Amino acid sequence: MDQQSNILKSSSNHADLNPLSDTKSYGINKRMLVSVSSLGLLKIRKDYISMFSFFRKNLASENVYLRIATTCFLFVVIFFTITTISYFFLPEGILRTKNPVQNWDTSNNVLASALQIFLFNQLSVVMILIGNTFSSRKNPEQNYLPIGYLAFFTQISINAVTLGTWSFSVVTEAVPLLDRIMETFDALHRAGLWEMGGQLLILCATAKMSIIMTDGNKTSVRSWKEVRLSKQEVFIFGGGLIFMLIGAFIESFSIINLGNIR
Repeated sequence: MDQQSNILKSSSNHADLNPLSDTKSYGINKRMLVSVSSLGLLKIRKDYISMFSFFRKNLASENVYLRIATTCFLFVVIFFTITTISYFFLPEGILRTKNPVQNWDTSNNVLASALQIFLFNQLSVVMILIGNTFSSRKNPEQNYLPIGYLAFFTQISINAVTLGTWSFSVVTEAVPLLDRIMETFDALHRAGLWEMGGQLLILCATAKMSIIMTDGNKTSVRSWKEVRLSKQEVFIFGGGLIFMLIGAFIESFSIINLGNIR
C-alpha cells in the first residue's frame, strides 16, 4: 500500500510540473496583464481628455474673470516648466543670435526708450488680436475658442526658453536657475511679468471678438459691427496696455542703468 501511495504522489507531482499547464497559466497571466495595462492607459487617456476639456471650457468661457484665472494658471505651469527644461537641456545663449532686437539700440532717454520698447511689444499684441479674430469649436455644445491663445502661449514659451538659456539681448553674467525664477517676480526691477501679464489681460479681454468662426466643417463670418466688448473687458484691455507700458519703463531704466555701469 505504501508503494502504491508513493506512486500516486509521484504522479501528482509530475502533473503539477506539467509544462503545458505552466504555459497555459503564463498565457492567462499575460492576457490579464495586458488587460490591466490597457485599462490603465484608457483611464489615463480619459483623464487627459477630461482635463483638456476642463481647460478648454474655461478658456472659452463667457466669464472674462474665469478666462483670466485659467490662463494665469496655465501660464505659470507652462512658463516655469519650459524655463526649467531649457536650463538643463539647452545650450546657454542659444536664442541670443536669433533675437530680432539683438542689434537694436534704444534711445538714451528713458521716456523715448520706454516708448520704443512699448511700441515694439505691441507686435505681440497685434498677433494676439489677429489670432482672436479666428475661433473654432467641434460641436454646438462648446463655446468658440480663439486662436489668440496659441499666439500667446507660443510667445511665453519663447520667453521661457530665453530665460532658461539666458539668451537676453543685453548680455550679462548668467545666474543659477532658482535666482532666475525668483528674479522674475521682482516687479520693481524686472519687466517680464508686467509685459506678459499685459498680454494675458489683452488676450482674455478680446477672446470673444472673433469674426471668422468655424463650427465643425462649417465656417461663418460676422460683421465687425457685431463685435461688442463689455465694460469689464474694455477695462481689462486698458489695464493690459498699462501693464505693458509699466514694463517698458522698467526695461528702459534697466537698459540705460546697465549701459551707465559699463
